[in-house]
Amino acid sequence: MQEVPREEIPQYGIVKLREGTCEIEDIVEKPSINEAPSRLADFGRMILNKEIVNVLKTIPLGKGNELWIVDAIREYVKHGGKFLVKEVQNGRWLTTGDPLNYLKAVLLYALDRNELRDPLLRFVRSLIAEYQVRD
Repeated sequence: MQEVPREEIPQYGIVKLREGTCEIEDIVEKPSINEAPSRLADFGRMILNKEIVNVLKTIPLGKGNELWIVDAIREYVKHGGKFLVKEVQNGRWLTTGDPLNYLKAVLLYALDRNELRDPLLRFVRSLIAEYQVRD
């Protein structure tokens, strides 16, 4: 999980932790900003036990008429199951679900690579100069 800006809440599954733990108390798929239990986003990298997989087989379809793992986790936790989360450490989670964020992720990846950083920066600087002249 990772804390996200308030305006991005409706894009993710949002978790509420049991106070003082890393245990999910509740999780809601793509809530409105006002319905979100926190700003902690789950980003879909999970290890599921057999019980959660079994819940997936029994729950109705969720938002968008799709089967949501978040709904299965919510049901599992509601009935006493424990589901633990870990906050991203020593790094950053980058979503790639839309064109702008995909490009940001690719650029950050390239800037982190020694052999790509300088040529990429020269290219981006030339683009910026070119587009400033057009404006």
